[in-house]
Amino acid sequence: MTNFEDNTKTLKTLIKKTKKSGKQAWEAGEILNHIFALKEYKEKYKTFNSYTSKEFDIKEETAQQYITIYKKIPIDMITDKMLVSHLYTIAEMQDILKVQILGILRLEEDESKVTYDGDIVLIFKQVLEQAKSSLSDKEAKELFKFIKKLDLQENERRKRAKNNPLERAERLETILLHKNYKSLTELYHYSPISEQGLVGLFCTNFHLIKQETFHFNDIKSSFEAIIYIRTEYPDAQILIKKEVRDIDIYSDHNNYQKINIEFELNSFNYWRHKHHESESSEKCDMIICWEIDKIPTETVSPPILCIKELLETGKIELH
Repeated sequence: MTNFEDNTKTLKTLIKKTKKSGKQAWEAGEILNHIFALKEYKEKYKTFNSYTSKEFDIKEETAQQYITIYKKIPIDMITDKMLVSHLYTIAEMQDILKVQILGILRLEEDESKVTYDGDIVLIFKQVLEQAKSSLSDKEAKELFKFIKKLDLQENERRKRAKNNPLERAERLETILLHKNYKSLTELYHYSPISEQGLVGLFCTNFHLIKQETFHFNDIKSSFEAIIYIRTEYPDAQILIKKEVRDIDIYSDHNNYQKINIEFELNSFNYWRHKHHESESSEKCDMIICWEIDKIPTETVSPPILCIKELLETGKIELH
């Protein structure tokens, strides 16, 4: 049996375990990297993809992920509970952030029996990368716990909502509505329980909301018209009117701007839904939510309009 055949046999055992073990993925990546670099697969196959598909029933893309993990993350930084999804998420990060995240995940495993999934690690990565300033290990640890807490709450809410959709909904009559929005209780009894409900509430009150002004990119502005609403990202496009004093410099055409909107029941869902990493050329310009989740660190993200706050104060304040 040749060295290539020995390695292939070893890989067949390892790859069966990679879904549950980041360490096994690293070990598989080490062998796959050797075979790929030396083109040993050509002993029986024309392409690396043919080799991985036939021998292990995985695409070359998956095999390359294992190789990336092997190349980018030292084996001694991988704990027994870390999964492929965790490791591949952070493999391409800057070394200083990569080390920080791996260290915090290790501490979390030591201190908590509650598991975390790949989505939480991805959210953590995104927020760290978009933080306005570097976080200390203590601050980063607090951020991770905050993200995990919100994720658990959201998962529990969804489970309960299947049996009782209104369990966490507020009766609008119990909210101190501004006088401009008092009549809202004639149309809605409860606060939104979904993103779709929030969109409906916003559209119902758009004729009132467009009367309010706000500062967008440091220019006093107001909503002018809804251009469209859709299910794809971003959710909507709205025309805003900018109040510009010098009419000689700005034409009437330049007084208007189309902005992309993402609706979220809670503002933190913008990160949970991975919109920050969207490859779409249509970037989000504003998040419209029912409630704001106060992240314990400042991030570079779109301004947030909280509809609940607007209904209570009668004013638009972007956060």
